[in-house]
Parts: sequence; C-alpha cells; structure tokens
Amino acid sequence: MVHFGVEFAHKKFMEISRISQDRERELGYDGVLTSIVPFYLQFKRSSFYTPAFNGKLSSDRKQVFKQAFDKGFLGFSLHKDRNTGGYDQHNAIWELSKKSSAAYVAPLFYKSRNLTSLKRNEVNIPWNYIRQNVKDRAYRKDYLLQAIRTFRDSIVIVPHREVKDKGASHHYTYDKAMNCLAFHSEVEELEGLPRDLLEFLGELIDRTLETESREDISLSVLQTLPKLFGFTWSSRKFRTMLSHYLREVGLMANTLPRDAFAFLAKELDMSDRYFLLETFLKEELDIIQYTIRINA
Repeated sequence: MVHFGVEFAHKKFMEISRISQDRERELGYDGVLTSIVPFYLQFKRSSFYTPAFNGKLSSDRKQVFKQAFDKGFLGFSLHKDRNTGGYDQHNAIWELSKKSSAAYVAPLFYKSRNLTSLKRNEVNIPWNYIRQNVKDRAYRKDYLLQAIRTFRDSIVIVPHREVKDKGASHHYTYDKAMNCLAFHSEVEELEGLPRDLLEFLGELIDRTLETESREDISLSVLQTLPKLFGFTWSSRKFRTMLSHYLREVGLMANTLPRDAFAFLAKELDMSDRYFLLETFLKEELDIIQYTIRINA
C-alpha cells in the first residue's frame, strides 16, 4: 500500500499512511491536525480456477450467472479462526465497515510474473496527490492516478453480511472484469459491490476533501472493539488483551483502570487511540488500518 501526501489550496496537507509509519519516522506536523479518517483493508491472494475446473465453485457460478466462464475465474476463501472455528476476521471487517470504510483487497491476476511486471513498470513512490494526479517527489513528475497499475489491477470487496456459521467454508469469486461477483458456500450473486482499488481510494480521498470532517470517530471504532472478539469491556480476557497492547505501544505503564473505555477516552488523544487500534487489529486479525489526515 502506497504512502503519499496531498497538498491543496496551499494551506492544507493531506496524508495517507499508517500511524506507526509516522512514529517510526518521528514525523511532525506543521499546523493543526483537523481530521483523521481511518479505513481498513485485509489483503488476500487470488486463486485462479481454469475453464476446465468443474468443482462446486464453478457449478455455483454457472447456476447463478447462467454462463460458462471460458476464461476461468478468480477467488479467495474467508479465513476461519483456529481457536473459535468462526469467521472472526470477516465479521470484524463487516463491523468496521459500518463504522468507517473497510474491505478486502485482492489482485486481479494470479501469476508471479504479473506481479514482477507491475513492480518493474510501476512509477516511483507517489508523494503529492493533486486532484487525479500523483507527483513523484524525487523526479518532480506528474502521473495520472489511473496510471498506477496496482490500483487498477486490484479488486475491492466490502463484506456484504456477517457470517455466523462455523461449518462450511466460504469464498468470494469474481472474474477479471469484475462483472460477476458471487459468495459461496450457499451461493449468492452480489450486485453493485465490486470495484477496483483506484475507485475505492479515489472516492475516499474525494469524500475527505469535500467534507473535511472534524468528527473524531476513534471512540466509535474503539467502542466496538470487544465485540469483534466476542467479548465485553468487562471481560477478563479482553482486558488482558487491551492491557498487553497498551503497554506494547507505550501508552500505559500501570494497571488498566476499572473503566477501561473511559481511560481510553480521557487519557489518550486521537492519534494515540488510532495507534492502539492499528496495532490491535493488525496483530489479532491481520487487518491493516490506514488513515487520511488533514492538517490546517
């Protein structure tokens, strides 16, 4: 995932990155931080199913789409938690999508040489985003956002519902053109959901620039944190997990107070809360938090 910044109106600066990246680089800000907008991604590897494949995924797709896929199709399976036997990661992304933007990202290719080609032909790390352009900071060249192939060659799928069963395996399948998206095991045709990473990021950036929301949603996201693991705020196991990560990121030295949520709300600032969320979600669920930040 690219780390880049945006300068607009000569007075404000917008940056997309992970909080931990900035802390590692000891990044400072000029001006006042007016907004942090989080979004959450879980990166998957696409499997390719050839036209000769005649398993259940293929028969399911033929059933709902009424066509043969003579060029094959792609897909990925949902992760099943080894301890609970449930789809905790998927359901966490689902819950996060109701609070912020959260989705799966998977490549629309499957061969290693395609990835090698993308790396070889990709532009240098873009730094400044101005409308639909990105600028290479080192060489001072402008590129269309659409020219960044990695963005166009990745599908984004927002979870369409919670998965409560623990028995069957589940998959999302799709074709390269993103026209035929399905969910399995009891097959469902999903309409109007898939888009590429370019569209997803473009909409997110434009919405942030248009609204310049000052609302701090870190508390809203934190409020749902125990639920992602099937706990409550008073659960001993959750309090143990929370204490561990607060100490790991250097945000607590003593014992966690009885009212843990009040502690997070009063003693941590907005950036600290997002730092905690980033670490917690990455370590426990392999969900990556990125933030769009605006400084005045």
